[in-house]
Amino acid sequence: MATWRHTTMALFLGLAAVGVASACALHLRAPQNRLHGLPKAANSAHWVGPAHSGSWFNPDRSGEGFILQIQDDATATLFWFTFPPLGSTDEQAWILGAGGVIEGDTIRFSQTFTTRGPSFGSEFDPADVQYQAWGSIRFQFSSCSEGQVQWNGPPEWGNGQKTLVRASAIDETGCDPKLQLTPTGTRAAQGLRQRSAAWFDPVHSGEGWVVEEFNAELAVIYWFSYDEQGRPAWMVGLGARQNDRFEFVDVLQPKGTHFGEHFDATAVQRLPWGSLAMQFTTCDRATLDYSSVDAAFGAGQLRPIRSNRLASTICRDAPGRSPAGGSWTQGNAMPEPQSEVAFARDKESIYVVAGFGDVQGVKRFDTLSGQWTVLPDLPAGRDHASAAVFGGDLFVTGGYPNGAGNQAENGWRYLQAENRWQHLPGLPSVEASGAATLDGYLYFASSAGELYQYDPRRDVSRLISGDGLLSRDHSQLVAFQGELWLVGGRSELNGETAAVSIYDPASERWRSGPRMLTTRGGFAAAASADAILVAGGEAIYGATLLRGEVEAIAAGEERWQALPPLPVALHGAAGALSGENFWVLGGSTRAGGIRNAGQVQIYRW
Repeated sequence: MATWRHTTMALFLGLAAVGVASACALHLRAPQNRLHGLPKAANSAHWVGPAHSGSWFNPDRSGEGFILQIQDDATATLFWFTFPPLGSTDEQAWILGAGGVIEGDTIRFSQTFTTRGPSFGSEFDPADVQYQAWGSIRFQFSSCSEGQVQWNGPPEWGNGQKTLVRASAIDETGCDPKLQLTPTGTRAAQGLRQRSAAWFDPVHSGEGWVVEEFNAELAVIYWFSYDEQGRPAWMVGLGARQNDRFEFVDVLQPKGTHFGEHFDATAVQRLPWGSLAMQFTTCDRATLDYSSVDAAFGAGQLRPIRSNRLASTICRDAPGRSPAGGSWTQGNAMPEPQSEVAFARDKESIYVVAGFGDVQGVKRFDTLSGQWTVLPDLPAGRDHASAAVFGGDLFVTGGYPNGAGNQAENGWRYLQAENRWQHLPGLPSVEASGAATLDGYLYFASSAGELYQYDPRRDVSRLISGDGLLSRDHSQLVAFQGELWLVGGRSELNGETAAVSIYDPASERWRSGPRMLTTRGGFAAAASADAILVAGGEAIYGATLLRGEVEAIAAGEERWQALPPLPVALHGAAGALSGENFWVLGGSTRAGGIRNAGQVQIYRW
C-alpha cells in the first residue's frame, strides 16, 4: 500500500525528477511500535469520513487534482488546482470551496469561487483580492480510495464529470490503521503532532498553503497564490519532514494546458519554482521561508497560522497531564436523586436525564455556579438511556421504557432556544452503554458492543459492528484523541471486564486498548482533550459489590493510573470532565439495586 500511494503521488505530480524514489524508500521504513487493528468494521452504509481528507485525481489527467479536507465539524473544504479555460490569458487556475455539505457518501459544494487580484510578495494587499463565483461541485465516493466528481461551472468552463482515485493519505488519518501506537494500543505522543491542515498568513489573507503529512518523514505542500500580475498561481512540492521543520527543496509550478476537454496531460510543464522551508513553532503557528528561481517571486518570509482542523487529527504542544494529586469535595445535591441516568456535558453545563428516581426528570447543573435547573420532562419515562450534546441542543435516546409517556417513541432532541422536546425517529435505540460526540457526529454504543453513528443534520444513523470480542452491557463510550473508547462493561458469560476497545473513525477499525486497573460496569466516565477519568461502578457477577476506585489515563500515556477513591462508592452515576475538575453526579449506593442519595462529588487537581 505504501508503494502504491507514492507511485500514485509521483504520477499525480510528476515528481520523479525530484526524488520520489528516495521519498518512497523513506516511507517504507515503518515505525517500531506497530499494532495492527482488527478487521475493518462492517458498516451499514459508506459514509464520507476523516480518511477522505487528502489529494485526489484522475490518472488520465495527471497534473491537476483536488484537495479535500474533512473538517472536525463534519463539513468539507475543497481546493481544485487546475488550469484556465481555453482563450484565457491566465496560465494557472485554482478553485476554492468551503462549507461543503456531507450527506452519507456525497459531498456537495453548492457555490465555489476563483480569486485574483493581489501581487505576489511584499506588495501583496488583501484588499485587492477579488472573489468570483464559479459554480457547483459534487463528489460521490464508493470507497475510501475511489469516487467521482461532477461540476457545473461558468459557460467558459463548462460542466463534466470524472472518476477519481486517491493520490495521498494523511498521516495517521488514512484508510489504514494507526501506525504510531504504544504497546498497549494508545496513540503515541509522537503521533499527536499532526500539522496537516490549511494555513494562511493573516497579513496575506487571500492566499495560503495546504500541508499534507504522509508519515514521520514525508510531506507535500501546495501554495495557492498569485503572480506579479495578480493572476492565479499555484505551486507544489514534495519534501522532507524532520520533527518541527519541513523542507521542500524542489517546488514546481505546473503550466501549459487548459481546463476541461482541452486538458492535455502531455502538455503540462512542471517548471522549477524554488524552495520552501516551514518551521513550526507551535501546533498552530509556523514561519515559512521561500526562495524562488523566478525573479518575479523572489525570496521572503511569511508567518502562517492554522486555519482549520481536520477530523481525527490531533496536535498537542505538550503531552497530556495525569490528574494526580487532587482531592474530593462535595457539591450541591441533586433536586431529586437519580441513578442509571443518561448524561452529557456542554461547555459549563452538565445534563442528567431520567433514570430510577425520576424517570422523566431532566436537570441541568451549572459547573460555574454549582446550581441546578429543572428542565421540561422527557416525553417518555426511561432508565439506562444515552445522551449527547450537539449544536447546543441535548439528544436523548434508547434505554428501557419506564413510567408515563408515549413509549412508542424513542429518540428526542431538547431545543434549547425553544425550551421544548422534538421527536427524532432517526436516533438509534440503544441501552446502557453511553454516548459521545466526535467531529460533528453523535455516536451511541449498544450493550452488544456495537456503535451507531448518527448525523444530526439529517436525522439518520448507520450501524458499525463491534470488535466481536465482548458484549458491553453497562459500559461507557467516550471520545478521546480523535477516536472512540468503549470502556469496561459486562456480559452474562464473562461478568464485568476491565477491557477497552478503541474505534478509529478514519480507518473504521477497532483495536484493543489498555485495560483498566479495575473490572467494573455501570460507572461514571468522562474525557477531555487531556485525559479520560472513570469512577465507581459495581460488580454483580460473583461477589456483588460497589466500586469506589477511580483511575485516569492521559494523552500519550500507555496505562491507567489510580487516583484517590470516591468518598461515596456508587454506580449508575453521571460523569463530566472540564479543565481540572471531574464531577460524579447522582448514582445508587446499593450494588445491584437502587438507593439514591443525589450527591455531587467533585475531584479537583
